[in-house]
Amino acid sequence: MNDSQVRVITPPATEPVTLAEAKVDLRVDHTDDDALITGLIVAARAEAELLSRRALINRTLEMSLCGWPSTGKIYLPYPPVVSVTSVTYYDINNVLQTMTAGDYILIADVEPGVVALGYNKTWPTASLREVSPVRVRWVAGYGAEASDVPNRYQVLIRSLVAVRYESRDELAPAQERQLANIRAALQMEWGW
Repeated sequence: MNDSQVRVITPPATEPVTLAEAKVDLRVDHTDDDALITGLIVAARAEAELLSRRALINRTLEMSLCGWPSTGKIYLPYPPVVSVTSVTYYDINNVLQTMTAGDYILIADVEPGVVALGYNKTWPTASLREVSPVRVRWVAGYGAEASDVPNRYQVLIRSLVAVRYESRDELAPAQERQLANIRAALQMEWGW
């Protein structure tokens, strides 16, 4: 995975925590801070995903590789993996080719997910262009709705929002410790 880059093709359509939930936690009963709180939710979800190395709400991702892996396996970051949309590559003439779906398998019940060559299959032998020739596109996340996200992530995101909302000007030492504890809890989930 060292020589790869991942980008979001289709972002999540919703957030794992709603504005209403966050406002209840914050004891806010006005609409003056709705835009601020919504922004804090988005930022907290992004931080939670970065630290836990997971996709919480379904989105489509694409990873670019410098070539075919010698191991016969492509590891897909940001679990859980739902499905593989395509494995494509650019040949030496910069023409996009699509690998036949029957030539590879998705192993989604491990973390990170793996795209592996099927039995007795090989990566395409066409000469590849020099820069980012191989692309894998997949869907990752726990589901399309906030209710699909494990509760622990929702609680941690809500905690991040609360600390950030309450300390908009400056973090006190107690709030810095809270943030450190939340971040540590998120990083414990790697497992890979």
